[in-house]
Amino acid sequence: MRRRDIFWLVFGSFTAVPLRAMNFREYPATPASSISGAVSRDGLVVAAVAMTAAAEQHNYFQVTFARKGFFPVYISLENRASAERFFIRREDIGVFSGGRERTNSGDVVTGRSKVGERVMLASSLALSVGGELIAAHMMVRATEIRQNIIKKEFRSVTLGPRELSHGFVYLPIPLAAAEAGSLVLRIRAVKMADGEPIDFEFRLSI
Repeated sequence: MRRRDIFWLVFGSFTAVPLRAMNFREYPATPASSISGAVSRDGLVVAAVAMTAAAEQHNYFQVTFARKGFFPVYISLENRASAERFFIRREDIGVFSGGRERTNSGDVVTGRSKVGERVMLASSLALSVGGELIAAHMMVRATEIRQNIIKKEFRSVTLGPRELSHGFVYLPIPLAAAEAGSLVLRIRAVKMADGEPIDFEFRLSI
């Protein structure tokens, strides 16, 4: 057999089977009021479902967050108020180990300085990480996997009456929470009418 024939035989063995695009399962978009453990305040219903099992993480994301000390949490919001509007910022969603570290409006856990720069306050609240950053931190090289993480991410939103929103937040696991086996998730909503913050807290097992 001539060299040219050998070349085309070898080349064809690599190109005969086309590459398949990755298929990512979509997480069920369930309204907050239909999720067990949902909390309702002033007409806003909030639910949170932690995805801590490695197999489930790989099923929906093709990566295992726990290897890098993170885990995804599905957030579902439902505004059942007749007139009130709420603003929920992804950057204000975080977790802490619990105990006395309450996050009601009297205990500020995050904030900005007068020049608008984020300042570090005396708190163990660990804020959610954006999809682009979490993919970089986990050293995800596959473009499709990165895009899937970003696509499923919860986005900051203003919810009008009867509106819904959902998505994943990617949260670090504090050392104290890892040792205790649980943590508290805090989701802060702000009433658009008067700027009053409302905190929703969920005890999650990890």
